Amino acid sequence: MFIVDESDAASIGQGFTGRLGLRWRLHPLLSLDASAGYLAKEPGVTPSEILQWDIRFGGEIFIPWGQLACQSISVFCQ
Repeated sequence: MFIVDESDAASIGQGFTGRLGLRWRLHPLLSLDASAGYLAKEPGVTPSEILQWDIRFGGEIFIPWGQLACQSISVFCQ
């Protein structure tokens, strides 16, 4: 776990970030996402020198609102 030293003043600096992710298409209307990322001071560091890791999971559902509106109340049909 990365613990921020609150005695230091906040600043904007330079760093190196990387992210690797995958997307699974389960259905044309449904997809799942997963990715892992890291933050380091410079490229080519060892895993013990990485400042911060994060893992993200998510999903997307596509809903064709225009088609639903056209079929139900006859708007957006052009």
